[in-house]
Amino acid sequence: MRAITTTVVAAVLLLASAGCSDDEPSYEEQVKQCTQALKDRAPGVKGKPADCEGLTEEDYGALLGSQILEDEGLAP
Repeated sequence: MRAITTTVVAAVLLLASAGCSDDEPSYEEQVKQCTQALKDRAPGVKGKPADCEGLTEEDYGALLGSQILEDEGLAP
């Protein structure tokens, strides 16, 4: 019984510490960083900025399309 209790407590502490980790930015923060990276990159530069690597392809495509429209002066 004591071994089970110790294992459960260890698992809870491990999960709690993993959930409180500040090493990884939230997805929302990654979106903000990607948006800024797209705004800051030099004209004509191709490829996905490193700050955009954690985003889904759908979200990255939407941000990229929005930035292209803004760069071309077509965004409202």
